[in-house]
Amino acid sequence: MNIKNITHGVAESENCDIHIENFLRKGFSVLKGVLSPSEVVEAKKRIHDIYKIQCDAAGGEENLRKLNEGGIVRSLFAYDEFFVKKILSNEITEKYTSQLLDGPYTLYSQVGVISEPHNKLYQIRWHREIQYQHFTSSRPMAVQTLFVLDHFNAETGGTFLLPGSHLFEKFPSPEFAERNQIQPLLEPGDVILMNSMLYHRAGLNTSKNNRLLITNAFVRPFIASQFNYPTMIEDSSNLTAKEKEILGFRWNYCQEMQPWRNERIKNL
Repeated sequence: MNIKNITHGVAESENCDIHIENFLRKGFSVLKGVLSPSEVVEAKKRIHDIYKIQCDAAGGEENLRKLNEGGIVRSLFAYDEFFVKKILSNEITEKYTSQLLDGPYTLYSQVGVISEPHNKLYQIRWHREIQYQHFTSSRPMAVQTLFVLDHFNAETGGTFLLPGSHLFEKFPSPEFAERNQIQPLLEPGDVILMNSMLYHRAGLNTSKNNRLLITNAFVRPFIASQFNYPTMIEDSSNLTAKEKEILGFRWNYCQEMQPWRNERIKNL
């Protein structure tokens, strides 16, 4: 429908992809069927495999639970290239991330979450992905892609979102949050494209099965990554230039001055 047919006295209107507009105005949009069913199955298997490795490295799962890290699988890409090629640089989500951050960006964090039945993960509390920050910006500083690997609904404890909350500095009153929260019904393979400053929280999984997801937060390079990712990758030979950029090879804040200069000289 022509915009002129549904407005009166409007001289300017938005003209962009609906997912971009959803992101800017509501703080999120849902991309349907980004991963195929076989990719969803493969992702879930590999997350469980990596979680076992991380549990063993921590001296057992109990130690992770003491840290509030039970069911949290961090930096999947460092263990399996699948999580680089199919998740971090996914061709469907990457075009939106690039457009929304309108320039180079890096990975802030990648986390797989295994939500067990009736286990109250700390993510059930309202939070922003860039935590403890109470400000707004004219352009997005961080973009989140949340890959859904199981059905998200009231029973499985799918993610709650607070539309528009990325536009306000303060968290709203409890009554406002209760009245305006939404819990989208999502299917395995869907992705929530979200402003990382949007308030969101996990629901409580009351089903009989685990609910899995992968969440990635991408930031403008002036925001430091959660970890020094290049040091976590044993073999980077199969990474593209773009993937290395995302993983912080271009902006390694931990190196000394002369190695930093040498790296730039090599690229002259």
